Amino acid sequence: MKKFYVSVILIILLGLTTPASQLDTIKTEVYDHLSALSHLTGNYVLELDLLNTSDLDKYSNELFTWKIDPSWKKKLIPGQRLESRMVLPVTISEKKKAVKKANITLDLKVLNPVAYSSRLIYRGEIFGEDNVVFVTRNSLTLPGSVFKSLAELKDCEARYDISESRLLTGASIRKIPVLKKGSKINLVFAQGRLKVTAEGLAMQDGYIGEKIKVQNLASRKYLEGKVVDQYTVSVN
Repeated sequence: MKKFYVSVILIILLGLTTPASQLDTIKTEVYDHLSALSHLTGNYVLELDLLNTSDLDKYSNELFTWKIDPSWKKKLIPGQRLESRMVLPVTISEKKKAVKKANITLDLKVLNPVAYSSRLIYRGEIFGEDNVVFVTRNSLTLPGSVFKSLAELKDCEARYDISESRLLTGASIRKIPVLKKGSKINLVFAQGRLKVTAEGLAMQDGYIGEKIKVQNLASRKYLEGKVVDQYTVSVN
């Protein structure tokens, strides 16, 4: 299994008398569970802030133990987008007897390097080191799908003109078409044993298996055909 190296910053906002050991147990459990989720991979920094603990100071001495109710884990589904704020139900016990139930707010940040345009990128331009820069951002606050490496942008191009310093999302890119509008192509007419070819022109971009509009250059007629490869369109 591929190992991912994770940098961790755990920031705990506490009342001054709340013992670190009690909250260390909580934060370790939270971190371990979040780290096991399948979509938290690659180069990221996980920041956890535990809030709303100051009113629990009177339960801060060694007579009490704090434990998170396991029900909070049921709300976290592997592969599902995390929320930046979650409520942790905590049970405080004295001599193994529950004496207090409280809710602690978990403030979560997942910091990733994400792709931005380093300059104006024109429609149809391929992504690479000359036009993409990676900036560390909290991915939980970013809209839609984002890209965390150039490998994720392989074989992709800009769907439209993208101005400088813009976040690259799934809406702004597309896979490079097999056929480009304006490309000269072979039109293949096949019926039974009869097969006729003609020179044509792609009137729109297309992917393998997709139907596109083409023009027969000999007859000047416009037809619809299915893309077979980067040079061929099948027309019935």
